[in-house]
Amino acid sequence: MMGRGPFAQASVQATLLQILLRDTALAAKQAMRKIPEPSIQSRWGSIRQEARESYSSFMDRLLTAVSRQIENPEAKQIIIKQLAFENANEDCKVALRPIIHNPATDTAAMLHICQSVGTATHKAHLLAAALNENQPVATDTTCFQCGKPGSPIPQFG
Repeated sequence: MMGRGPFAQASVQATLLQILLRDTALAAKQAMRKIPEPSIQSRWGSIRQEARESYSSFMDRLLTAVSRQIENPEAKQIIIKQLAFENANEDCKVALRPIIHNPATDTAAMLHICQSVGTATHKAHLLAAALNENQPVATDTTCFQCGKPGSPIPQFG
């Protein structure tokens, strides 16, 4: 097949069984997937989400790197889920923290949760939550008209 040895001639190669040719092509494709591209980090543990990088872009880089090195599908999913949380930026970690320990959580759910992180809407929600945290709860207030604690003002309208 490489033009050497007993298979140097195309006529000899043509006599090979189709299944052998398919198996050879499949093995070649699998080998090619494992060759890292120069622009992609080969150590998947060192792939981290940049502060302004979208979570989907980060996940794409992580999936590509892990898929090239890990063949077992179950091991691949465990590693991807763990690294997708641990190596995410701080905003995504905050968004993922409530669901990460749920065994039913998969990468699709993680992508869905982090898709709006970093947007103006997300920042507005964070600001609103922070402002609401510091608001006093009016359970121990006294009504200015009747002097009763917790009395609702609208009844005196």
